[in-house]
Amino acid sequence: MGTVRTSLPIAAAGAIGIFIGTFLIGATPLTPATEAGPAELPSPSVYVPSWSNVADKVVPAVVNVRSERIVRTSLSDSDSPFRGPMDEFFREFFRFRGMPEENRQQSLGSGFMVDRDGHVLTNNHVVQSRDAKIVVRLSDEREYKAEVVGIDPDTDLALLKIDTKEDLPEPLEFADSEGLRVGDWVMAVGNPLGFDRTVTVGVVSALGRSNLRFGSQSPAYQDYIQTDASINFGNSGGPLVDVSGRVVGVNSAISSPSGGNIGIGFAIPISIAGEVIDQLKDQGRVVRGWLGVQIGQLTKDLADGLGLEGVQGVLINDVFAKSPAEDAGIQAGDVVLEIDGEKVATAKDLQFIIAKRRVDSKVNLTINRAGKTMKLAVKLGERPSDLVSVTPSQAESDWLGLHVVSAGTPEARSLGIDDTEGVVVTEVRRGSPAEQANIQPGDVITQVGRSSVSSPDSFKKLTDTAKADNKPVVLLVKSSSGSRFVAIRPEE
Repeated sequence: MGTVRTSLPIAAAGAIGIFIGTFLIGATPLTPATEAGPAELPSPSVYVPSWSNVADKVVPAVVNVRSERIVRTSLSDSDSPFRGPMDEFFREFFRFRGMPEENRQQSLGSGFMVDRDGHVLTNNHVVQSRDAKIVVRLSDEREYKAEVVGIDPDTDLALLKIDTKEDLPEPLEFADSEGLRVGDWVMAVGNPLGFDRTVTVGVVSALGRSNLRFGSQSPAYQDYIQTDASINFGNSGGPLVDVSGRVVGVNSAISSPSGGNIGIGFAIPISIAGEVIDQLKDQGRVVRGWLGVQIGQLTKDLADGLGLEGVQGVLINDVFAKSPAEDAGIQAGDVVLEIDGEKVATAKDLQFIIAKRRVDSKVNLTINRAGKTMKLAVKLGERPSDLVSVTPSQAESDWLGLHVVSAGTPEARSLGIDDTEGVVVTEVRRGSPAEQANIQPGDVITQVGRSSVSSPDSFKKLTDTAKADNKPVVLLVKSSSGSRFVAIRPEE
């Protein structure tokens, strides 16, 4: 399970709520089960007084996924347990230097059947890698070795395939997760902490959660369903279903200071998962359109500092070199308002719209540049699988409470920065506007407003002018986490 871990609890209060609701809401009871089979499931619009029939339908399709891979490393001198004057002798004697070491990494999680051909959907972090050995155990205890059809780290999804002529469980039906509403009942099924086929119930707590941090493997495309249905480690990859037993999401992570369930869990919407499944089946990987920009949300201060009216649109923080965006003439500081006539309100909107476009297709962007609206046509590229953040950036001026130097100076080199455009921040005064804006030593400032910065002198003149005009000064800051615009208002 991801480091922003998942959870969805059904407390005693939740069970009482269901019991009371049966009488207060006047729900129609389910048709009793007979020897011919389980009771007929209600339509999604009917209140459900019991989840037993939903569980009967869903549980057989949920599987246990066990992943194992061998990581081989070579011990360096620093890994040696031998220290002191005789360490060289002992390393040679025991042939310690360069001795290969095997580390067996195991992962346990959940998954579920998605078709009659034996395909199983789970999380990428459960599978670990394409070369992992995967064992899938069904609800009737049958075990099969599974092939990794494909993985998609950008959504944290993976598709497996069981190759057998035996009958497999009935696959689960997908719902339209776009129709989910906050407050809808949902049920999570999985194998938390090794307890196979555990069922928990809760509600949809929120929709469209993004900007969640999952450590080094944080998915690039996030649009999570938040739920309080209880899920823990081992639930990852299991289904989140609606009152008719249809899948609305894939349980993936929890938010918890202790690592245990506190009622804040996240699931990937099945609308996203469905698109990934199709591409993994067809080509073993997911191909997405790519613009080649770093983006951020436009705030009022940023809009004021950039001379824009209103805060509509998505701000371009930086443009990757040799990218489709650079070829089309997109610049840092541009604000994207529409893509092919579709309004863009948030950074997530832009990201998902572009990702759904085909590689080499053309899109028409409506942008705001320095208060003027213009249109640009862009031929999209393919999003690189090894996309790396661009060089760092961040900075301010004298009254901002920071000290800057030219790149290439000894002070800049001492911070690990050699030749670069802009000025390098070496000191930030405590309690200053710069510190409050999270500017730190080692950040690089390349732009003040719409003017490039070539020296500490030009930086000071530009920031002092902004202060004299009593307008927010806007800095384009580069840091190890990427590029961003920072707006700082002069102190009264």
